[in-house]
Amino acid sequence: MDLYRLVHSKALWVFLAIIVALAAISTGTVAYVSSPTFTESLEAAEGLHVGFSDAKSTAEAGAALGSLVQNLSAESLVGSSLLSGGALACLFAIFVAIFLTAEFEGGFAKNVLSAQPNRLALLAARSVEIAVLAVAFTAVSIGATLAIAAVAGLELAPTPPADLALWAALVALSVAAFGMLTALGAWATRKMAASIVIGVVLASGVVTAMLKSALALFPSAPHIADYTPYSCTASLALGLDAAGTLDPLHIALVTAAFIVIGIGLGAVALQKRDV
Repeated sequence: MDLYRLVHSKALWVFLAIIVALAAISTGTVAYVSSPTFTESLEAAEGLHVGFSDAKSTAEAGAALGSLVQNLSAESLVGSSLLSGGALACLFAIFVAIFLTAEFEGGFAKNVLSAQPNRLALLAARSVEIAVLAVAFTAVSIGATLAIAAVAGLELAPTPPADLALWAALVALSVAAFGMLTALGAWATRKMAASIVIGVVLASGVVTAMLKSALALFPSAPHIADYTPYSCTASLALGLDAAGTLDPLHIALVTAAFIVIGIGLGAVALQKRDV
C-alpha cells in the first residue's frame, strides 16, 4: 500500500467521494430542518405529530425541531454526520483491509519482501501510510462537512481554532487506531473478507457494546468500556466540551495505546513465512 499506488488507485477516490456524499446528505438534512421553510411546512400540516416532541401544536413542534440544531458547533455537526455510529471509522477500516490484503493476494507483498527482506521496514512504512491516510480521511470529512454547511447557509456556533485543531487531531488519532487494528487483522489472516469483518466489528462499536453488556452484570466494576477506541470516537462525536464526554488526554492516550498495540502485534503477525 505505497503512497504512489494509493494516489493512483480508484478505490481511494471512491471512498473519499462516499465520505463527501454522506456529509452532503447529513448536513443538507440538518440545514433543511433548521430552515424557516421546514417550520412553515410543519405549521401548514395540521394535526402532525412528531414522535420525540411533546409539543401541543405543529408550530411548537417546529420550534422543538429547530432547537435541536441551534448553537450547533462544527464538532457536533461533523460528529453527527460521520462519527456517530462509526461511519468514518468503518469506511477507513474497509479501505485499509482491502488494500493491505490486496498486497498479499496480488503478490505485491512478495515482490516487496524479495527486494527488502526486512519485514519491520514494511511494517514501519505501512504504519506511516495508515497515519497519513487517517489524516487525509479526517481532513476530507471535516472540510466537506463545513463547506457544505457554508453553501447551505447553516450557521454554526463559533469554535476557537485551537479547540477545533485539537478535536480534529484526536479524530485522526482515533481513525488511525481503527486502521492499525484492521491492519493487524489483515496481517494475521491475509484474507480480505476476514479483515473487513474485523475492522467493521471494531469500528461500529459491536465489541464495545458487548463489553458494556457484560460489565452491566458488575455495577461496581470500573468503566472499562471507556478505554476502547469506539468509546473515544463516540465521545468525539459530541465535541470536546459537551456534557459526559471523555477528557482529551484520556482519548489521546487510549487511541495511541491501541496504535502501539497494533504495531507491536503486527510485527509478530508479519513474521508468517507464507509470502
